[in-house]
Amino acid sequence: MKKLLLMLFATLMVANTSYADNVLAGYLDTTATGSAATVKMAQVKQDGYNMVIFAFASVDGTAVTHPSITPEAVQAATSQGLKTLISLGGENNTFKPGVLNPNDITTLATNLVAMVKSVGADGIDFDLEVPTDPQLLDSLIAAMHADDPTILVSAAPQVVCDTGVTTCQLVTTGSNNNYDTAIKNNRFDYLFIQAYNTPPQNDINFMVKSFPLIANQLPSGSKTKIVMGQPTAAVGAGAASIYYPTPGQAPLSTKQVTANMLPELKQLLQKPQFGGVMGWSLNVDYDPAAYQDTTNHQPGSFGVYLKDCVLTSQCDTQPVMPVVNYNLDVTNNGTALGINVAIVGTSPGHGFVTNWLQTRPASSPTVPNEMVYSAVASADPTSKVVVAPSLASVYAQPVLQVLWFSYVGGKTGACKSAFAFNQNTHIIINPDNGDCTIQPY
Repeated sequence: MKKLLLMLFATLMVANTSYADNVLAGYLDTTATGSAATVKMAQVKQDGYNMVIFAFASVDGTAVTHPSITPEAVQAATSQGLKTLISLGGENNTFKPGVLNPNDITTLATNLVAMVKSVGADGIDFDLEVPTDPQLLDSLIAAMHADDPTILVSAAPQVVCDTGVTTCQLVTTGSNNNYDTAIKNNRFDYLFIQAYNTPPQNDINFMVKSFPLIANQLPSGSKTKIVMGQPTAAVGAGAASIYYPTPGQAPLSTKQVTANMLPELKQLLQKPQFGGVMGWSLNVDYDPAAYQDTTNHQPGSFGVYLKDCVLTSQCDTQPVMPVVNYNLDVTNNGTALGINVAIVGTSPGHGFVTNWLQTRPASSPTVPNEMVYSAVASADPTSKVVVAPSLASVYAQPVLQVLWFSYVGGKTGACKSAFAFNQNTHIIINPDNGDCTIQPY
């Protein structure tokens, strides 16, 4: 019995180690500066992600540049214990080496390794979406490993399968299987599979059906881990994703999709080649309003809903999203009359109305022209934030309208722009001329 228990314990230890090695990775499109600025690495870590892929650096010949990827941004991730990769390519193709001779390939490899070290990252990701010279790619990665054997290297191939999912190809685009040489030569640590570009990838069972066909393309004894990629919300990809199981119908929410993913991932966890889940993108997960999401997406929910399954194999129950609290800062920037401001959503009965806001400069010593509201009381006894539990009713509604009403029969109006209250937000209204500004802070 003692021997049996020891064997069982050893088996569990191996299993737990395997799960602990899985990644929950998110791409951060740093070229989308507005939405990228909303992604806070401490929150990313808390929500379950353990790898961030910064997109995109550029290659032109042997020159390497990374104008939108700073050492400070990478350090913000690594300081949270997140692994970090720098991606090349993408939809707009930042990977343009041209025709290189062997010396040029060595030079480019040296420059890429130097770039990774200069920003403090762990490696390079090839998200190539144009036809690419397979031998150049293979030689380049070999040269990178010769320069620094510890550097991580990944690829993000699109997977193209027939309708019955009996054959699958890993491609850069079309039928160009330009990754194959590097895959066969065991160059990659991770393959981030883009399982959301072409039918039948809208079938929730596609991941389980396609996985063995992808795994069969790895060489015997391969170190490469297969990471299945999905959009973090419906707006992260087109209609050929699991957010649209019924073509032509409204998309599912991230909560619904991740619930559907759990039993599929539970099966994949048993596969030795399985390495986790990738999401495109952190921008979409944390700033859904910037992408006109209409599915009531709560920021960070892709990570939260999948982390227990991917990282600890707890796939039977979907986690509960933590309680969120955002501040609403409302300012009356007018000079004529005080106003009330109403925040109204599309859900019946869900709205919030502010206190009376005085004019600027304030004509009353007791009524300010600016007030900050929170649905949760501050732990700071000196805080001047106004507790308003009803504010929670408008959290994360995808479309909110701002209306204002002047005191004692003055002007009324509405802000032209709608917004989603999924981050700290400042609303500034000038009833004198109807100006309205809605900005995150």
